[in-house]
Amino acid sequence: MDPEAENFYKSLEVLDSNINLIFPLIMIPFGTIANLLTLIIYNQKPFKNTSIGFYYSCLSIVDSLALCIGSIKFYLINTNIISSVKILAIACKFFITNTYIFSEYSAWILVVTSLDRLVTILNYPSLFFIRTKTFRKICLIILFLILALLNSPSLIYLRVTIEEIDITVNETTLYYTCELERDSIYNDQFRDVLDLFLFALMPFAFMILSNGLISYKIIKSKNKFKRRMSLVRKKNANKEYQLAMTIIGTNFLFLLLNLPICVVQIARNFMNDSNFSLRMRLNLVYTISNILSYINLSSSLFINLVFNHIFKRKFFQMFQIISRRKTTCSKN
Repeated sequence: MDPEAENFYKSLEVLDSNINLIFPLIMIPFGTIANLLTLIIYNQKPFKNTSIGFYYSCLSIVDSLALCIGSIKFYLINTNIISSVKILAIACKFFITNTYIFSEYSAWILVVTSLDRLVTILNYPSLFFIRTKTFRKICLIILFLILALLNSPSLIYLRVTIEEIDITVNETTLYYTCELERDSIYNDQFRDVLDLFLFALMPFAFMILSNGLISYKIIKSKNKFKRRMSLVRKKNANKEYQLAMTIIGTNFLFLLLNLPICVVQIARNFMNDSNFSLRMRLNLVYTISNILSYINLSSSLFINLVFNHIFKRKFFQMFQIISRRKTTCSKN
């Protein structure tokens, strides 16, 4: 490799490392605060004890867990800190497995939320049991157990290996890795395919289908309400429209921000290991795609502020109350 190309790839590696160092420090507090605000607002009236309030509260908690666990995993692996500390290499088994579980769980909560909203809009009496609190809780518990079961082999097949590397003639150092065995059934390619199926392909299909039907029903209903011009019905229609648009917006952003990481994962699996230039570029693209995926985990607050006017009003009311209390305390 010529010196110019070597310097270029070194600069790429440094950039990739710097992004990995800075990203968790920004995203963990930012995403956690955004999800906490969403959780607080959705546990107030008029959202409290509603299906939309329940699902978005669960989504906020799961997104925060996925963001924190995923960011730590992302930091440990990509900054290569685990290579020098054995306990971190062992901890990586936990972080890697749970990142997959909670990321996939977040996607499926969005799917269930979309299906719940679709049932509400279709208004079939025979499907009313789907919207009961008991069914919602059981549904989410079963979903979590299925995803945990499907991802549990990761804990078994991830191996913490120890290698001795000679630094000088008289000095050696221990190098720890936490990787899947290439010769095992549950290797990197198999896990990536399973993750793409559970995190992307199936949720994408359900989201597109349910949100397409919701959009069609909304357009049809809006035309009907325009003709009838009933104020009560128009108000209810606007409320349903806002909730539906919030869910469609959340789903659309999920598809948009997670599509790059899916494409890059597929590319990395079929990449030629000997092509150093392509591998270096893909590593940087993978880092950026990962960041987009984690940004999605803190996006529900902003989607709600854009589409849900009731949520927006509650959000600003909350800050007005805080500012009034601060003013009162300063006067006292």
